[in-house]
Amino acid sequence: MVDKQPATNTGTTPAAPSHEAGDGIASISFMGLLGTQFLGAFNDNMYRWLIIWVAQDLVAANQHDMIRSVGAAALMLPFLLLAAPAGFLADRFSKRSVMVGVKFAEMTIMGLGALAIALGNIPFMLVVMVFMGGQSALFGPSKYGSIPELVRRDQITRANGLIGLTTVIAIVGGTVSASFLYEWTQGVGGGSWIAAIALVGVSLLGLGTSLLIRRVPAANPKRTMPWNVPRHTFRDLKLLCSSKALVGAILGLAFFWGMAALSQITIDNFGQNALSLTETQTQHKQHIVSLLLASMAAGVGVGSLLAGLFSGKRIELGLVPYGAVGMAICLTLLGVLNLTPWSGALILFGLGIFAGLFDIPLEAYL
Repeated sequence: MVDKQPATNTGTTPAAPSHEAGDGIASISFMGLLGTQFLGAFNDNMYRWLIIWVAQDLVAANQHDMIRSVGAAALMLPFLLLAAPAGFLADRFSKRSVMVGVKFAEMTIMGLGALAIALGNIPFMLVVMVFMGGQSALFGPSKYGSIPELVRRDQITRANGLIGLTTVIAIVGGTVSASFLYEWTQGVGGGSWIAAIALVGVSLLGLGTSLLIRRVPAANPKRTMPWNVPRHTFRDLKLLCSSKALVGAILGLAFFWGMAALSQITIDNFGQNALSLTETQTQHKQHIVSLLLASMAAGVGVGSLLAGLFSGKRIELGLVPYGAVGMAICLTLLGVLNLTPWSGALILFGLGIFAGLFDIPLEAYL
């Protein structure tokens, strides 16, 4: 979302000077932000993939694609509906207060998620997914908006790179953990208490790290709630279109996150149906899917780190075309080659590296 207060919400102008010693990417506040982001993304992905695999056990094989698609839609829909309220909260209140509140909500949501898994109720699981997407949507603007308030301007690109790196490490960890939780819970029932401990426990840790973030003043304490969401969205789009540079950055990021969502949906099907698998590998398809997702996410982490290193103390948009070309090459190879799990994982790792080089400069610029 674009706000009328760029000095507090973007890296294009310096944030207000801080009097806290060591304010920067090594500060306790930023480490708390990294930890909170990591644990939130870890939990999101652990729950998401766990319920997809549990739900697939409860429906016919010809409905598996529908489960993946509906699950993705349930996760993404709140980001569309809550964009305006999320921006309002990030401006009206201290971003730290918003993040702490979201972490409290996450504990309740994950408890309900564990109950849905124990009951084997697919609609209940998907409703919890919607709420999970909602808390993530409310968290996002406060997370990104707090970066220029917690770190110095010359460290914004590195800070975004670290956020990207920890996010994809969390995606790897959450996805792999989901595959093991799936086996331990045996789909539905008996071992679902293990899932409850894991989901609620990670939420509790995330609440703890959020308390480490330094409180910053509200960007606009007098801002009113945008009750007319369509009108507010139209106003923001009009403001956005006044800057060709911002439009370009937003379109680039929309492409990136669209490809990311599409990749996560299709890799599950790709890993189970398109690869050349041995008989033993066929019996452990969830682990194959976890390997593929983890490889791509690890690549994004490496690419994010490289983008931060290559950019130095500036925002290097020149990396974006290289990232785009690299992604195109990797996606072409995935489509035309006859791949094994390991060769597929290698290409997905390369895809992730180029994706990180594409994404991080745009995030930092925005």
